[in-house]
Amino acid sequence: MSDSEMSDEEISDEEAEEKQKFTIRHTFEKPLEMKMDDVISANVENHLGIPWKLVLDKTGENELTIQLDCLKPDCATGWIINGCMIVSLINATEKKEQDTLDVQFTHLDHFLPLYEVKKDIVKENLTDGNIVVEVNVTIDEQETFKRLLRSFTSAEAVETSDVTLVAKGVKFHVVKMPMFLAEIETARQLEKVLPDDPEEMSHDLLAALMVKSMELHRTRTAPIFKPKRAPKRKMDD
Repeated sequence: MSDSEMSDEEISDEEAEEKQKFTIRHTFEKPLEMKMDDVISANVENHLGIPWKLVLDKTGENELTIQLDCLKPDCATGWIINGCMIVSLINATEKKEQDTLDVQFTHLDHFLPLYEVKKDIVKENLTDGNIVVEVNVTIDEQETFKRLLRSFTSAEAVETSDVTLVAKGVKFHVVKMPMFLAEIETARQLEKVLPDDPEEMSHDLLAALMVKSMELHRTRTAPIFKPKRAPKRKMDD
C-alpha cells in the first residue's frame, strides 16, 4: 500500500505516535572542572506540553551523573509517565550511544538519574572542554488519578475524616491508617493487600494506602519508584 492509500485512521495513529517522541540536548561547559556535589542545570525545554530539564551532577571523584527532571506542574491529581530513554554523548566527530533504559516519572519522583559517566569517557567526548549530552525520549504511557484524589477533597471527605494532609497547598481529608498497614515495610508487602479492582475499596482505605505508599517512597524502600533499567547493550569499540 502506498503512502497515498493509507487511511486517515492509520495516518492519525502514526502522527499520534510521533508526538510521543522528542529529543533534548544540552552542552555542559567544563565538566572536568566540577567539584564534588556541583550541579549544572540546563535550560528548561517544553516537549509534549511538559517542561523538561537536563542536569549534570558531580556524584563521585571520577564520575558524573546525567539526570532528567520532568517538571510536569503539580495539581490536585497524581500522575505517572512511563517511557524509554536513549542517552548519547556527542563529540566533534560522532554521536556515541551510552545507554538505553526504561523509566517511570511520578508526581512524587520526577527527578531521575539516567546515566553515570566515568571521567575517562567524559575526556574522550569533550569538545573545546565541554560535553554535549543528548537524550531521546519516547513516552509509552501517561496516567492521572483525578477521580481518586477528588474524593479526598470533597465535602463528604471533610465530614468523615479525622486527619488532614497538606501537599503543595492541597488539603487531603483522610482517616487514620488501619493498624495492619502500620506493619507493612515494603512496596511488595503493600501490593499483596491490594484487590484486583480498586473500586471494591472504600475511599478511607484508598486514602490510607496512598499515605502508606508516600511513606515508603520517602524512605526509598518502594522499588516501584526506582527507574527500571533495560539491559545494557554492548557498545562497539
